[in-house]
Amino acid sequence: MPMNDDDRTPTELKIMVAFAVNIGNLGLTMTPRPPMADLVDDLNTTLHACRKRLRVLDFFRHTGNFLLECGDHPSEAAEIIGRLLRTSCTVMLVDRVAACAATARALPRPPAEAGHRWTPGVVFRVSGRSSSTALTSTRVACLQRLDNLTVLAWKRDQEESPGRLDHRRRGGGWGAVSTTIARQLGGVWTGRSVTTLEGVLVRAEEPAVATRAGITSQFSGPGGSRRLPSGR
Repeated sequence: MPMNDDDRTPTELKIMVAFAVNIGNLGLTMTPRPPMADLVDDLNTTLHACRKRLRVLDFFRHTGNFLLECGDHPSEAAEIIGRLLRTSCTVMLVDRVAACAATARALPRPPAEAGHRWTPGVVFRVSGRSSSTALTSTRVACLQRLDNLTVLAWKRDQEESPGRLDHRRRGGGWGAVSTTIARQLGGVWTGRSVTTLEGVLVRAEEPAVATRAGITSQFSGPGGSRRLPSGR
């Protein structure tokens, strides 16, 4: 069962955030990214047909970051979305995303290294048991546990030139950071940069998204996902 930090059972519709594992991750294999808008439409069509109190309102970028309108417990929503996407998924309240992003952004930056850039981010536990042992930083990232569900990270990225990332040598991206944590602690994890988390939060604050929360009529038909042109 996917892990979640909210044990309450929501009685009204809420905006929540879903992070899916290995959706559009460039990583080492350079797997083609799926057309996210089409994927969202397919998800909403299926959710409507199944009469779920759940729909995808929006997405940010192409790496499995979704805004949901949800009337279910987060863990139930994560199970449903994960089953439809055929991958693990975690769902959480917007407030948790905001708190984690702010905490990661405030972390002291590791010492500068020539030819490299440090990128702040957060890695969330998705499922499975994990150890309470201390984390060890590696060449992939500097790691710091926030709580039993969350790890803060500075990812070490290689630069092609000052200020320009070397996209040919990504080293696995945030998927590699998640794998590093899973090897040390166990469980399944998924990581996002702070800029991605902040982008999701901006989406959540858009009036067209925020005014949908708690409006039952939004479940009256399939599709209807928002497609914003920027930041994706």
